[in-house]
Amino acid sequence: MEHTSPVAAHLRAVYEHHLPNRSGVVADYIPELAKVEPDLFGIAIALVDGHVYEVGDSRHEFTIQSVSKAFTFGLALEDHGRSELLRRVGVEPTGDPFNSIVLDEDGNRPPNPMVNAGAIAVTGLVMGANATDRWARILGNLSAFAGRPLSVDDAVARSEELTGHRNRAIAHLMRGFDMIRPEVDEVLDLYFRQCAVNVNAVDLALMGATLAAGGRQPRTGAEVIGSEETASVLSVMSSCGMYDWSGEWIYRVGLPAKSGVGGGIVAVLPGHAAIGVFSPRLDAKGNSVRGLLACEQLSRELGMHLFVGNRTSATALRSAYGRDAVSSSYHRLADEEQALRVHGSEIHIVELQGALAFGSIELLSRLVVSLLSDTNELLLDFGRVPEIEAEAEALLLELIDECVSAGVAVGLVAVPASALFELRAFSRAKHDGTVRFHDDLDAALEPAEDRLLRRHGLDGEVDGVDLAAASVCVSLDADDLDVLRAVTRERSFGRGETLARPGDPTTSAWIVLGGIITIAAPDGPANGPGRRLRSVGPGSIVGEMALISGAPRSAWITAETPVRVRELDPQGLDEFTTLRPAGAAMLYRNLCGVVGGWLRDSSPIPSRRSHPNG
Repeated sequence: MEHTSPVAAHLRAVYEHHLPNRSGVVADYIPELAKVEPDLFGIAIALVDGHVYEVGDSRHEFTIQSVSKAFTFGLALEDHGRSELLRRVGVEPTGDPFNSIVLDEDGNRPPNPMVNAGAIAVTGLVMGANATDRWARILGNLSAFAGRPLSVDDAVARSEELTGHRNRAIAHLMRGFDMIRPEVDEVLDLYFRQCAVNVNAVDLALMGATLAAGGRQPRTGAEVIGSEETASVLSVMSSCGMYDWSGEWIYRVGLPAKSGVGGGIVAVLPGHAAIGVFSPRLDAKGNSVRGLLACEQLSRELGMHLFVGNRTSATALRSAYGRDAVSSSYHRLADEEQALRVHGSEIHIVELQGALAFGSIELLSRLVVSLLSDTNELLLDFGRVPEIEAEAEALLLELIDECVSAGVAVGLVAVPASALFELRAFSRAKHDGTVRFHDDLDAALEPAEDRLLRRHGLDGEVDGVDLAAASVCVSLDADDLDVLRAVTRERSFGRGETLARPGDPTTSAWIVLGGIITIAAPDGPANGPGRRLRSVGPGSIVGEMALISGAPRSAWITAETPVRVRELDPQGLDEFTTLRPAGAAMLYRNLCGVVGGWLRDSSPIPSRRSHPNG
């Protein structure tokens, strides 16, 4: 069964919602663009690690048009530096259409690099020995952002050249003010070809993700542009990238973006992801109708708006591992522990950290979906998560839904109080309370282990054992056991009865023959039982460290169920040592093994866990 990430499902829902929209018309002032099939529609989201979600006609090629302006501006920035380029091209939004003949005569420069005048000037500033060299750098730069070789649609380039009279007028006017190089026709030829480069929605998303990653191409790893230049490009995209709708765009969508009359839009969430959209029908301002609506919905529903909520990094995955890497504090018998070691990978634990927003939940979703085919139990530990943003919470609910639909039991550990009510209500309404909630990871692991054991024919319940089956009696012979029975006495305790409390003098250790005993730390000043340190069942021994050291008790020891034990006190241990010295040596050896096991198991859990990426 193929499992779908909530992000992928969400993307498809957005696509299907806007697919019926037939508003707008294709750009017909460039004859070749008028031939484009108007109802094509594709969306892609690229993450800064190179993962891409896509839907619809996301691989259909179209010409990049004005979207290219942002990336060539980045190239010119690297050639000349920010100060020099600012002297040649402004960064002020105009509020005018993209092809307006508007120049800053006081500054002797075009207003910004995102309108045609500024873009033509920027193209003319790209360095190279000659026109061929400059073109190779422009095309190479666009290809480096996309992470693959791009090509030119020669028919569209010729069509733009034959009909680009307004652009010619703009260029010659700038030449008259000495704003561009004397070779006007060469500059225009480079500009027309730059706009006619073929891309698809996935390319645009990856080009935007390169900016989101500070200039590093997510798939090739190449440093395409410096971090300072990236900041400059994103800043101008924020204020000028959507022409005379830029203010409305940043208000509604809140992402640096650039559109083109070929139907493309790229929108960037710095540090996280980018959206690439293709839909040729344009509004009166030259922006893709479906593209605008899709980006606005994705930004709103995924919490991508730069000025809403916390912008957390995508490093919320602290650690991920199977139960074979860690165990609950409930002591298991040898055959149970063996089964848990063999089948422990059926239980997956994912630890999260930091406030959860779109980027972190997306990464979590992708990991969890990859685990569903070989997981029966999923435990999500929110112990280090202070907050879950509303949009991330919605994606989390969808992820839980996908897990339950796949037959995976879900346990939520230490959920932040702000999200607990919503998650509990969701579980009751959607899954009849089958999603389990736990205060800590240990409390979640024990029942998950019990369910795993039942799946593999072990019910996790032990009626009781004989003294010979106890861990401290391994390798004792029959005579040793007879003497040990003689120097110990059998006792019973009722459910909830206290065997020892912190500070009590040491009197005995208890070899458990039946029932469950819990050892708990003191709970602060109240000094009552607090956090469980471990629970043990038949075959275990309790109180052994105090028996060996003679020190006062340091923890609460309580009968969790009715309990039957053999009580061994210091006098009985001395008598056994005198009567059966060889057996006593083996008993002490077994006790050391038990103590060593507890010390090993009480070491910090993170040291025994590993991140999914090593």
